[in-house]
Amino acid sequence: MVRSRGDSPVEGYGSGTECLRVILFDGVPASCLGSKRDAVETLHCEDTTHLRTLLKGFVPAVLLVDLALLTQSGRAELLKNLRPLRALPVAFSDASGDPEHEELLRMGFVGLLPRHASPETVYRAVCSVADGQLWFPRKTISRLLRASLLRAALFEDDLNRFTPREMQILTLIGNGLNNQQIADELCISRETVRWHVRMSYSKLGIEDRRSAREYLESVCGLKKNRIWAKSDGGKKGSSRSLAAG
Repeated sequence: MVRSRGDSPVEGYGSGTECLRVILFDGVPASCLGSKRDAVETLHCEDTTHLRTLLKGFVPAVLLVDLALLTQSGRAELLKNLRPLRALPVAFSDASGDPEHEELLRMGFVGLLPRHASPETVYRAVCSVADGQLWFPRKTISRLLRASLLRAALFEDDLNRFTPREMQILTLIGNGLNNQQIADELCISRETVRWHVRMSYSKLGIEDRRSAREYLESVCGLKKNRIWAKSDGGKKGSSRSLAAG
């Protein structure tokens, strides 16, 4: 719980002793926190250059961004730098549909608030994301979780369709290797690689490498590592394929 400005830890936030910092980006007013702004350390920031300076050497801070206040170029610049920054971005937006919410999650935002949110709601969201939680509509989180579980189940079925060698080769295709490079990597002939590639494509109902890569991307990078774990069969494999993933 935050107790006072400047020396108030939030339970579960970092080591439990850091002051909760809230950065108000490019025009977001301190009034959005109401009287709660006295319970946190608030900092104002006008652009990504200033933001990088504020975050340098600090514990991660909650970053409040009103997407409607940003110019197109300002928004693009922020999104380009969002993930490398040690910040917990929360967007003010009137986006009401699941696709918009999912897009914000993919951009790296950890929270979404309506632009008319009360100070009490904003403060609860700030404390929640600082404590490692997501602040998005439950419907959005539930739908994404169900979709993720369904993809995982379908992927488990896919695993059983391929031989260990086919899984190895699919993984290396996903990492951008051509047939000769795969042959060199696995110490087999190029013709053997081509035969396994044709068999894999037939099972997936695809015809080219682009489709194979799209398939691997659809089951996420985490799954690529699992593909390799199964295909390796406990034998010595290529560390390069994992590093490239």
